[in-house]
Amino acid sequence: METNPNTPKRLLRVGGISVNAHNKAVQFSIFSKCGSFHVSNFWITTVSFWICFFVWFGNLNLLPWITKDDNYGIPLSTAQKSLSATLLTLSTTIFRVIIGDLADKIGSRYCYLLILVCSFIPVCALSFISSPTAYVVLNFFIGIVGASFVITEYHTTQFYVDRLVGLANATAAGWGNFGGGCAAIFMPFLATTVESKYGVNPWRYITFCSSLLLIIPMILYYYFAVDTVNGNLNYQSMVTRKKLLDFSVLWQTVKDSRTWILFAVYMACFGVEITVISFLQEYFRDTYGLSPDRAGLYVFMFSCLNLFARSVGGYGSDILYKKYSIQGRVYILVLTLLAESIFLLIFAFSSFNLGYCVVILLFFSFYVQCAEGITYAIVPFVKIGENKNIGPIYGIVAAGGNAGSVLFASTVFAFTPNVCEQPQLGCERNTISYQTAFIILAMFVGLVAFLSLCIKFTAKEIREADELLMSFLKKHHRAIYGQHEEQHAEQQQTPDTNNNNNSNNNNNNTENAQ
Repeated sequence: METNPNTPKRLLRVGGISVNAHNKAVQFSIFSKCGSFHVSNFWITTVSFWICFFVWFGNLNLLPWITKDDNYGIPLSTAQKSLSATLLTLSTTIFRVIIGDLADKIGSRYCYLLILVCSFIPVCALSFISSPTAYVVLNFFIGIVGASFVITEYHTTQFYVDRLVGLANATAAGWGNFGGGCAAIFMPFLATTVESKYGVNPWRYITFCSSLLLIIPMILYYYFAVDTVNGNLNYQSMVTRKKLLDFSVLWQTVKDSRTWILFAVYMACFGVEITVISFLQEYFRDTYGLSPDRAGLYVFMFSCLNLFARSVGGYGSDILYKKYSIQGRVYILVLTLLAESIFLLIFAFSSFNLGYCVVILLFFSFYVQCAEGITYAIVPFVKIGENKNIGPIYGIVAAGGNAGSVLFASTVFAFTPNVCEQPQLGCERNTISYQTAFIILAMFVGLVAFLSLCIKFTAKEIREADELLMSFLKKHHRAIYGQHEEQHAEQQQTPDTNNNNNSNNNNNNTENAQ
């Protein structure tokens, strides 16, 4: 897109939205400026991410129907269920790192299309299998759909200036993540309704139909999305075998200590969130004797905070960025992680009353999701190499969330009370209480909060960020107050001119009288 170099940055507009000289949006208007490709791409990536998470979590919520002892079910043992869930999360960890590295090489569109095609095949195939081994293997490959988060954040970052990237990334991720919460409430309801009405186990039909949903983001990304603010990338010239096999930027990212601190931070927020959600129904059932439907309702309430909590975290990070530069984002991250740790600790001791427990759970949900939004407000500023690549760190940090959930589920929560559906297999996990497990998680989050203080930026990085921020603030100030100052100056000149005219008239009259 060509722009007039003599036009002030604050006056450049694309599709009704204000942009800077690099065509990045300087305002976050996602409802009223839909003619702009900034806004259309925001909605494309958010809707695509919602569908991906809906499909990803849909399979897990159909597990009671998948394992039913009938002509449609698959005879999965408890060990196979646990293994498939672990492989699903572990594969997402691996694929997020791979996709993050590819994002800088082939762009957002082709990366997302690759994810969607590679996800569609195993999800669709799942509805036709009958072997437990095939189910476990397919779950590994279904995990690639979870890598959609990396491209959602990477793609959104391309269209907004630094001072808005926290809010934009957090909103896209929060609303997309809500797809998992919708799957938790909708999939069991749909399966129960169809089964009661038609007397058939419907999980295969539902799984097949959910795989067809992935066609929607394929169409959106292929026909309507663009890679950057300057249009689509020239794939023929930039995508070469040499470039695809070049892992130098990935290696530089791995050697940067901030990468692993942020990896631990995302373990402490998204990893902890996924772990808590995974065991929340068991906790409510074992502690309060709740039915699966009512326990699922509380899990849904937990997920509903995705609609605004991440955005609040990203917006708060943007505010402190304006006041304290990049380090302001780190300060609010530390405070939010400490609040998350405190409320998780209180939740561990709140089993004496269900209502009190749910209220504390929602406070914990708010802060854990705020921390997730703040984390990805910091990640875009860790730019690697001469080209300032950000793809690899997006992938590695995102992988931290899934790695955390696998770690916590296979260590701490592997020994919590569990109602075993097949006692003959020997499900002995009663060595620690849920309270102890939640306390361990809270302590981990608290330690990571202090570790995040070690996130430091070089003087050059801070200077570049400050120059961009101050440049915007000056132009923003002129845009708001410039016209008023000009009008005020004109008003001051007008009386002076009138006074001079009156003085001249008086002199003329005096001369005539003489």
